[in-house]
Amino acid sequence: MNTNVTAGSTPPEDSPRLPNFRAGHGNEGSTPHPAMRDPETAIDQLAAVLDEMRQAGTIVNRRSVDDLVRLGGHLQRIVEARTSCHTAKAGDTAHERKRGAGFAYEFLYRELGIPRASAYAYIRCHRRFGGDAEAVKYFSFSELNLLSASHVTDDQIFEILEKKRNNLQMTRADVAGMLKALQANMNDCDRGEDSHG
Repeated sequence: MNTNVTAGSTPPEDSPRLPNFRAGHGNEGSTPHPAMRDPETAIDQLAAVLDEMRQAGTIVNRRSVDDLVRLGGHLQRIVEARTSCHTAKAGDTAHERKRGAGFAYEFLYRELGIPRASAYAYIRCHRRFGGDAEAVKYFSFSELNLLSASHVTDDQIFEILEKKRNNLQMTRADVAGMLKALQANMNDCDRGEDSHG
């Protein structure tokens, strides 16, 4: 493994930009409270996780899909914690939840250098595939990001996963093409049912 590559170097094409780790945010040896009500505690935990990933060599060179999906879980907890802190002070309305989430994404960018779009991608992939070891094993992060869209059904993911298992040479373009065909077929079936109704 090439350990001369830094975390700030250009990430692989199939993953959003990983954060630049900033010194002074880690609490080495500490165990943050699991509820993570305080965003500062959440950032300390994330910093420790990123440091652990760097020491294991997963950030510096070839990040595993599992690491990126787990990162999404940490980012989600930070967003939830920051939103919760904001709504506790400003009131729990849709408008204030949106503002609180906005503050959280600003916080992630300011403190870790993670742009909002990348944070969304990490979080979205974690929500959809955080408990799906098979999908994480076979798909690239870019493919997971494509498949984590709300309009993609579990059945479509299952069919594509079956095909990918049997053909590891499938590219992201192949996955996207198969998804498009499955969705077109589903739309044709829906139109057929409507005309008979």
